Amino acid sequence: MLAAAVAPVLFVLATATGPDRIVTNTDNVTALAAADGTLWAATRGGLEEYDEATLVRRRLYTTADGLAANAVVAVAVEGGDVVARTEDAVCVRRGGRFVCTFAAHAAGAAPAAPALFEGARVTERLTVGARTFVATAGRGLWIDGTHPRALTPADQISSNHITAMVRFRGAIWLGSFDQGLSRFDGQRFRRVRAPIRMINDLAVAKDALYVASTRGLFRSRAGEHFQRVAYLDGRGITGLAVDGDTLWAVSPVALWRVPLGGRGWLHGFPLPGGAHAVQAVDAAAGVVWMASEDRGAIRFRGGQFQSFDRAAGLPTSWAVGVAATADGGAYLATLRHGLLKLDADGSARPVPGVPDNWLLHVGRAGDGVWVGTQGGAARVRDGGSIDLVTGLPNPCVHAIATFDDETWFATEGGLAIYRRSSWAARGSTRSSGSAGVRRGQLDERDVFALARP
Repeated sequence: MLAAAVAPVLFVLATATGPDRIVTNTDNVTALAAADGTLWAATRGGLEEYDEATLVRRRLYTTADGLAANAVVAVAVEGGDVVARTEDAVCVRRGGRFVCTFAAHAAGAAPAAPALFEGARVTERLTVGARTFVATAGRGLWIDGTHPRALTPADQISSNHITAMVRFRGAIWLGSFDQGLSRFDGQRFRRVRAPIRMINDLAVAKDALYVASTRGLFRSRAGEHFQRVAYLDGRGITGLAVDGDTLWAVSPVALWRVPLGGRGWLHGFPLPGGAHAVQAVDAAAGVVWMASEDRGAIRFRGGQFQSFDRAAGLPTSWAVGVAATADGGAYLATLRHGLLKLDADGSARPVPGVPDNWLLHVGRAGDGVWVGTQGGAARVRDGGSIDLVTGLPNPCVHAIATFDDETWFATEGGLAIYRRSSWAARGSTRSSGSAGVRRGQLDERDVFALARP
């Protein structure tokens, strides 16, 4: 039976100025404009400013500079003012920042036969003097000519939609929803050549990087070459978890025990708990928890599977993420019924106060868990307090990880990176005890207002 929720105390994490860094990909260029020796490129990762003479990118404007969103759909220079259009706002540059006014949703471009340039769809051509600039969807900004030249910087993350992050061999590795792998060596981002594009999860175990993808499970010893671990059940791998000398992997219809260090045998458990849509897995102290879209939470303990879903008293059977706890329980992220805390005996209680009931991610974080939702992110502490995160470039948060003194938030609009030293509690307020709000009811501006003292 679902226990009653206890009203949390809410705090703000991060300063009012938002993250210390916003990191995006600008390969998708949507529009161009030029004036007074400057070329402006609207991209899905912000607004780029190029020196028209040297062709050097001077600056990239993002939400950290006042834009309403990193996805800029149009740009123009009107009366000396640079005007950037996002889907829901018109932003005008004032000094070094943009001031935005919310506007009606921007209309999409009229259908037209696509023209290709360097293998990518052309979104706009702009001729300035003797040069013709070409904007593409997916290959960045170019100068046309006998020998076309790419202008978009190459040292970028592979995609604005990152799904997983880990540290491996001294670098931070990032898996994306649609553009494969990239890594950060502490100075630059580099894209990684690998036979995988759609990545669901990453894990590091026994000096190897494991990649869960729609093409199956892959492994790399040095980060240079990737080999398929096994065909498993021939389906994509949706989640990974490491517990001691065992790597646990899940596909939609099976749980797999993958031995590490050359010990043991690969073993599969079909339809765990009767589920046909397993989405995530985590393990701690020998207890394996799975999240599924049809059987809620599934526990594997002592060789036995047990499901915790609506039939067992949960408000839903649709779960998208799980984080195992050291006491044998777990935190369960549901699609639209918020965050649940499951004890070792399977009893559950709702955890109120997270930014939105539509969850996307939950992961362990010391004395609690990080939670990513469709309306922002928060840290839920085991004692009941909740830290809300402000300044995210996009409210949909799919992965959260801490590296040294930084915490990285992977959103659908790029990465937001916060240093611990910049986190400051701006006060607290007692919540009403509500278990959350409906999808779309709470956005990032509302999260900041909710937690303001």
